[in-house]
Amino acid sequence: TFYEASPVPQSILLNQLEQLFQTGEFDAVKIGMLYSKTNIDIIAGILKKYHPPNVVLDPVLTSSTGGILLEPDAVVLLKSRLIPLAEVITPNIPEAERLAEMTIASLEDMKKAGRLIFELGCKYVLVKGGHLPENAHDILVYKDEAITLPGEYTKNTGFRGTGCVLSSAIAVFLTKGYDVPNAVLKAKRCLEYARQTAIQTKNGNRILIAYIKGE
Repeated sequence: TFYEASPVPQSILLNQLEQLFQTGEFDAVKIGMLYSKTNIDIIAGILKKYHPPNVVLDPVLTSSTGGILLEPDAVVLLKSRLIPLAEVITPNIPEAERLAEMTIASLEDMKKAGRLIFELGCKYVLVKGGHLPENAHDILVYKDEAITLPGEYTKNTGFRGTGCVLSSAIAVFLTKGYDVPNAVLKAKRCLEYARQTAIQTKNGNRILIAYIKGE
């Protein structure tokens, strides 16, 4: 359950990232909640300085319960500074609507929004369709392609962290040498397993435990 968010002091974030990248090389980077324009600037600067491969960006804007996780005035900076540095970006429908500045009510809308986000400079856009009641198909947009990845709609019964698990799993499978389309497919299967084995808390939330064994 979301209560509140407070940004990490910029000096701590910058120093931590510098220490990490000076210590070793990374096969992938997964970016989630950013909260502020300052954090976006710092992370974009680090990515440009060290050029890590396989940057997966989950553009978290709000929590499952509506809590603000990215300041509204930071969305423009997210689009201009960070999205162009990403290999893959994984917005859900509300996030894609904000980023593409359009309403999404169908698969065709998802494809159009994905194309608009792709044009911001990233290499792949995975628009997640779980918020559409008629289907839960995802759309993967890249180059001249817009691939539909079938899924079944299930009402959210307390699951927390589905987007985090999916984007993290995509990053993991990219480090194993899979191309993005296949990394996404394997990550979707990983998420489904995590949903089946979720741990239920006293307040009804279901916590996902992601476990990737071998390949």
